[in-house]
Amino acid sequence: MIRDLHFVRVQSTGRPQLARMTWIRLLLLILALIVSNYIFCSGVLVQSAPPQTQDTPAIRLGPCAHPGIYPDARCGILNVFENRSARTGRQISLNVAVLPALGSDSKPDPVFILVGGPGQGAADVYLAGARKDQVASIRAHREVVLVDQRGTGGSHALPCVLYPREAGMQAIFGDLFPADIVRACRDSLSKDADLTQYTTSIAMDDLDDVRAALGYDRINVQGGSYGTRAALVYMRQHPEHVRAVVLEGVAPTDYKLPLPVARAVDHALDRLIEDCVAEPACREAYPFLRADLTSVAVQLEKQPAKFQALNPATKKLETIEMSRRAFMDRLVSVLYSPDTSRFLPYLIHHAGQGDFGPYAAVVASVVPQLEAGISRGMYLSVVCAEDLPWISDADLKKETSGSLTGDERVLSGRAACKDWPRADISADFLQPVKSPAPVLILSGDADPVAPSWIADAAAKFLPNSRHVVVRYGAHTTSSPCLDRLITNFFDTGTAKSLDVSCVNDFKRPPFLTDASVKPQTPPGGANSVPSEVWQGVLQAGSSSLHLILKIYRTPDGKLFALLDSPDQSTNGIKVDVISTDKGHLHLVINLFGASYDGEISANGHDAHGTWKQGASSLPLDFHLSEVGGGAGRL
Repeated sequence: MIRDLHFVRVQSTGRPQLARMTWIRLLLLILALIVSNYIFCSGVLVQSAPPQTQDTPAIRLGPCAHPGIYPDARCGILNVFENRSARTGRQISLNVAVLPALGSDSKPDPVFILVGGPGQGAADVYLAGARKDQVASIRAHREVVLVDQRGTGGSHALPCVLYPREAGMQAIFGDLFPADIVRACRDSLSKDADLTQYTTSIAMDDLDDVRAALGYDRINVQGGSYGTRAALVYMRQHPEHVRAVVLEGVAPTDYKLPLPVARAVDHALDRLIEDCVAEPACREAYPFLRADLTSVAVQLEKQPAKFQALNPATKKLETIEMSRRAFMDRLVSVLYSPDTSRFLPYLIHHAGQGDFGPYAAVVASVVPQLEAGISRGMYLSVVCAEDLPWISDADLKKETSGSLTGDERVLSGRAACKDWPRADISADFLQPVKSPAPVLILSGDADPVAPSWIADAAAKFLPNSRHVVVRYGAHTTSSPCLDRLITNFFDTGTAKSLDVSCVNDFKRPPFLTDASVKPQTPPGGANSVPSEVWQGVLQAGSSSLHLILKIYRTPDGKLFALLDSPDQSTNGIKVDVISTDKGHLHLVINLFGASYDGEISANGHDAHGTWKQGASSLPLDFHLSEVGGGAGRL
């Protein structure tokens, strides 16, 4: 959870002063849960397994040492040769977790979930609570199988910290792949790993070993981001064991990461600016947003911005120098989710006015948490073999010329790969995957890394596929609608007849503006006494956030509420909707894109429920701590 971040702007007097402190504190509260699903490690009960050949795999499941939010999860390991072709030498242990089906009519075909990066581990991410509502809906009829792909999570991970905390914030705004760090990672990891043995094709043969060892015949596969490539490769290599496949944010075998990102970012920004114009509050606050973005580019092209900010990790002031390249490159991380891209009109406008502090605050908060879930050594072993070698100079010029982010991501990747051992991958790997299997493809129209036109191209070779584009979706878009579509698809085994009308109800979270983040006062003025005060603690992993809900009753009997966050020293956050009908407490806080639903106890002293924000869904209990003025109890 992100805590206590502030920034300062160097004024013309040369004296640093705290700027927009209230806004930054509010920003932290909004950001607090957005990426929490991706930063916790799950761990498993490591059971001894005898050395084995790949002809006779065996796996024993037992209680997980750290089951995350699933006490009924069963974990185990499967030993495989690191070099599958040699069938001798070093063995690595694959980390496997199985979530049993909950219904009495369990189906024989489980859902294997494959995650992104490259470098995330499925067990690592999902046991921590990622998309738990969707997982619960699948488990009504099917088991869910989570395998940390070789090189990730608990499967002989290949970590490489590109931006060490001790290097400070400047590291985040420097080279994407610092050469000295990449070489040090290569030398360290090579002591215990052959870095050419962690490609997708090898890993998908591992996955089939897990399938066989668990006794399944046909399986369903759900892949997200890089996990879509893994799913497609599994479909190609083991078609006889595939029942149905979901692909979210498609990055196929001919994707050539990160080549499409330049055009995808431009498209996502176009969509964002269009949506700002369409939203009255955003349009009024930032009527010249595209000009603001141009101003940023012009300013930084002439000279990098130099300013001071307080490092959110160390709480110390640092001087940051931000180039045009660094600003544009880091747009990707903020555009990843609708929950963070809603900050961009504010951030771009103020950067256009020469104030880069807010942008630095957001980037320095989001990037380290996203990086924490990715084994960058595994990432490099994949992209240095499967992607970057196949990007020609002609491709580079065609796909990046005139774009905001330019060719820097590709050039940085090429430089990193010069120092990384490369697997021998045939050009045939890039051929589109052909399969008659039923496939549901989901894309976000504002995805900055896996644009919908990439999925359109892949779908041409999947005759039983259906491509659904979510108008306001980004790279990480989750909702009850999409959860239902995925579950219904796995239940029916066909995408053709799915009712996808719910995607038309998607709305982008409201944009943040200077006006929207101002602290609110109750209708009777700052000295009004709330009718009731409720307190609760929101727990995300090892971090906690204390919340105070103050409820007022107006003279005409209506309810009005404000939320305080003492941990962020922030008061007066407007609750846009509050109701207590039939003993049910319902809250909506538009500023956060959050809601709360809880059942009030019979004695009226407690409310037990769930806080939802973006893709996160966490338990939250409120307890009545004070009864004050107003017109009586709720």
